[in-house]
Amino acid sequence: HHNVMTRIREEALDISGGNNHWIEYNKFIGMTVNGFKIHSQYDHIDNCVVRGNLVLMAGLDIEYDLSSGSSYTPGHAGMGMVLENVSGFKVYNNVFISRYAAYYGDRDRDYYKDGKWQGYWGQFENNEIYNNIHMGITLIVGNFHNMVDSIGFKNTFSNNTWHPLE
Repeated sequence: HHNVMTRIREEALDISGGNNHWIEYNKFIGMTVNGFKIHSQYDHIDNCVVRGNLVLMAGLDIEYDLSSGSSYTPGHAGMGMVLENVSGFKVYNNVFISRYAAYYGDRDRDYYKDGKWQGYWGQFENNEIYNNIHMGITLIVGNFHNMVDSIGFKNTFSNNTWHPLE
């Protein structure tokens, strides 16, 4: 917590498993991909807190945008924050400003790639997402295995601000 990272050539933070993480009071500015990604690719990830973070300009083309002195060109698909297949999270009082502000939900699992099976653990459920500011496109998605159980019925989204990035 309390980190300031700028002009990052990857994600500022990538956590792929574990429990009881606290991601708080960070400033992530100018990542080439996602501001931060929390997902269950390695193992289940449960009962974490994400609060008080500021993420600006995810998906930044560092070579073009910063070296030329031009303004931010949000041409890449980086997200301010990605939460995939996580459960029991409390996400509050964050600000995400990027072409793609956030991704909440499940990612399809059990697919074959590069000669081996890939997978994610768990479902996006029992999460509380509240009092956040999202400026940019926000994706809230389910997966093929969880089409009947709506993301909105298993999670709480309240008091958030959703606004397009102009």
